[in-house]
Amino acid sequence: LSYAFTYLHAQRDTDVVLWFDHDDGARILLDGKVVHDRHFHEGGEPDRRSVPVRLSAGAHRLLFKVEEWVGATGLYLRIAHPDGSDAPEVVPTLSPSQSIKPTVASAAIARSLVA
Repeated sequence: LSYAFTYLHAQRDTDVVLWFDHDDGARILLDGKVVHDRHFHEGGEPDRRSVPVRLSAGAHRLLFKVEEWVGATGLYLRIAHPDGSDAPEVVPTLSPSQSIKPTVASAAIARSLVA
């Protein structure tokens, strides 16, 4: 099993899509609520799966639990608006109270968290 965790800081109430995939099965929790749970044995690809979520202004907890059957494990994650455009108002950090200042770097992290 592998875990990946980040806080998502939303500057304002916003609708975004978690574009992701994983190798092999995974469970994704947003603020403790399961938003994705799929067990299978196949490799991952960027943007293969998606879950629309509504984020209220403030910090949110995002946890990936990824299980691997054989070989390497991994995940892809990109946070974007429903039309696929960047969502700079949502900043991933490791701090629950980090101030929100969108930057090109934080947008790049949001587009591609790979483990």
